[in-house]
Amino acid sequence: MVWEATRGFSWRDGERLVRYGPGARHEIVALLSALRLTPFVLLTAPRWQGALPGLEEAAAGTALVPPGQVPAAAAAVREELTQAGTVGLTLVALGGGRVIDVAKALAAVGGVSCAAVPTTLSGAEMTPFHRGLAGAPPARGVRPALVVSDPALAAGGDHDGRRRAPRAGDARPAPRPRRVAGAPRGGLLNAGSREKPQSPSWYLNETFTLARYALTLPFSICRSI
Repeated sequence: MVWEATRGFSWRDGERLVRYGPGARHEIVALLSALRLTPFVLLTAPRWQGALPGLEEAAAGTALVPPGQVPAAAAAVREELTQAGTVGLTLVALGGGRVIDVAKALAAVGGVSCAAVPTTLSGAEMTPFHRGLAGAPPARGVRPALVVSDPALAAGGDHDGRRRAPRAGDARPAPRPRRVAGAPRGGLLNAGSREKPQSPSWYLNETFTLARYALTLPFSICRSI
């Protein structure tokens, strides 16, 4: 039996639901309601503001994640939510890994749920790993209760699924790993220098990233061609 990439899939994994497929962006509001993740606040970046009008209209508010590292950006967003009186609502992140990590950091501190609509293949939406909120005590990591991945967003296309020219600020591919003479051949996990062994957390992060690419990249490329 041949699985068709254009059909998409839904995967129930413990306490979370992962929905992948072309057009999945149109199901976000319904899925949030079905999982009782409403009302919610939308966290996004300026680039993606207005990308999903239906999602913004259904949100109790929208907060733009400022530039900078996750701890400081999360603290700034929390201050904005406090002033708007929307602290304590579900957080829905529309954006790349940094935007999603901000939502996870805020959810961990506030004890609320979060959801992710990734626009890159960072893998942040699939893990409970993230930095903490600046000035807050360490909190247990949180992973999104709902992940909605639409290749029209994650593959770098416009919202109708067509390919577009690269824009300033787009993610750039990582430089090719340096191979030391005599080092064992293999995948990315063996491509580092022997002179400086990597930490266990580095290998764990690489494993999650490779798994994320293996699951989504072929389908995203097929859809966007």
